[in-house]
Amino acid sequence: MKTFIYICLLVIGLVLPAGAQVPIQSYRGQVSVKQNRIEREGNSLRLDLTISVCGLSVGRYQTLSLMPMLRSDRDSVVMAPVVLNGVNKQKMFDRTLVFEGKKAADGDAYTVIKNTPELIREIPYELLSHTSHG
Repeated sequence: MKTFIYICLLVIGLVLPAGAQVPIQSYRGQVSVKQNRIEREGNSLRLDLTISVCGLSVGRYQTLSLMPMLRSDRDSVVMAPVVLNGVNKQKMFDRTLVFEGKKAADGDAYTVIKNTPELIREIPYELLSHTSHG
């Protein structure tokens, strides 16, 4: 079975042209994905990626979501996004975290990070997904 991983970049509802095919591919040299391990174990899928982010510009009030997608010949699934917040958006996130809790603040995100364009950041993305057939 041939599986590909794609990264979709969303900035305030704007879909940017981006597609990354693992093992390593990049978006304008600012986002790269390294496949450490993808294994199928019975009805489970074990996924281990490293997403590297360097110098991405995210506006103060903007959020950028990196959404990994697994795709085979017939099926595809979008996984929980890695969210990068601009400075003010991160402050709003932090307030929501304090007043409403982690689930309300994170939503469906894998992780939420304050964007710092001058830093190189490696984000581990590990997932064990159980599938059911029937």
